[in-house]
Amino acid sequence: MKSNDKDRVRKNVWDQVSMAYDQAELKGPKSRRFFQRKKFQAGLITAFFIASIFPIHQPSFTSSAGEILPVFGPVEIIRDNESFVVTDATQLQVGDRIRLGSRSQARWVSPGKLVTDIAAQTELKIISSQQMNVDRGEINHLSLKPQMIKTERGTVQVPAGSRLNLQVRDTGETVVKSQNSSVELEDNFGNPARLSSGEKMVIRSEGITKQVTPEGDQLDVALSSEQIAAIRAKIEVARSKILSGIERSLVEDTSAFSDQITSAKNSLKQIHQVILSSRDLTPVRLLDDQNTSLSDIEGLLMAKNAPQFLYHEFRDLIGLMAFLDRHKTQLNFELTNTEIPAFNRFVILEKLKNVATRPDEKQVLLRMQEIYVRHFWRQTHDSGYLAEGQLTQIERSKLIPGTNYKSQFIRAVDALDDLNA
Repeated sequence: MKSNDKDRVRKNVWDQVSMAYDQAELKGPKSRRFFQRKKFQAGLITAFFIASIFPIHQPSFTSSAGEILPVFGPVEIIRDNESFVVTDATQLQVGDRIRLGSRSQARWVSPGKLVTDIAAQTELKIISSQQMNVDRGEINHLSLKPQMIKTERGTVQVPAGSRLNLQVRDTGETVVKSQNSSVELEDNFGNPARLSSGEKMVIRSEGITKQVTPEGDQLDVALSSEQIAAIRAKIEVARSKILSGIERSLVEDTSAFSDQITSAKNSLKQIHQVILSSRDLTPVRLLDDQNTSLSDIEGLLMAKNAPQFLYHEFRDLIGLMAFLDRHKTQLNFELTNTEIPAFNRFVILEKLKNVATRPDEKQVLLRMQEIYVRHFWRQTHDSGYLAEGQLTQIERSKLIPGTNYKSQFIRAVDALDDLNA
């Protein structure tokens, strides 16, 4: 059979598989089972027929090019002139060609710290963990390291920390939209151009032209409200683990401190999963999640334009752990035990400030104290604490037993009343 005939047969079969899978997904679990048991069985004859054209086999797992994560529908991988279809996370090899059907979506996570969301009707080839060739279709690209993307019309040099959208039309024209940084383009004649944040350029056969991005056509790759809430929850869990480790090490278990620090780091590393998941938090399997460094996650938060409070709270936790590592032999003070957890944590942080020797250490601890002050203020202001409705300042003060730190804490809480008056 001629090569063109093989491609035509493969395309027809691929479209039918993709459409059937799509319909089964839309109809729910029963239809998925029907698709898997009945339609797939009925398609075995077709599968045997096309086996001589592109044999389906289990992919090799000795790759160093990352992982393809099918988000919806099957993904075709062409390797060494053979093709196979995957519906689950699959390791990729350099030289693999990825092809998506008319209704499929997928994500490529590479060891080179890039995440590429691949749209339907897209075909690309992996040249290395830092380079891909896009033949057609559309990708949304996030990279923590410099990357290169080549198309029929030219080359796109993507700097570290960049987010962009790239489309290759049927004519070969390449449309590039940058979201947050400058991107270098070059056409096939060697003519360079710089694409600034928010701009859109088209690489045509005759060269590069700049286009005005219509309002509302901006690339939406920022964190969703669901992702922000999930990240903040993990930061709060990590902060609580660190302070719990201090408390336990002072009263009962000296080994609890290092155990809780390790657990807190693991909680922060789970932010990697949240950032790279779908905006509705649809889970995906990631490559080497626990091997991701906290500095990598910090870079992802920056690249995703995370809210400033979220970014600073994450950085403050890193600063707190560094501070504790430097001064762990000096953690020998007495704990304050009251029925108000926010006040107890405030006092711990105040005593840590007495240990701090650098201004930046004291600033980190002060910002964390403000978190617990706000927490107590919300409890007594919004929903009430040990009472119905909002408490007066006098009632609120009576909740805190007389200690050396009570007046300092209450003044900080009362200041929020003035700020929110």
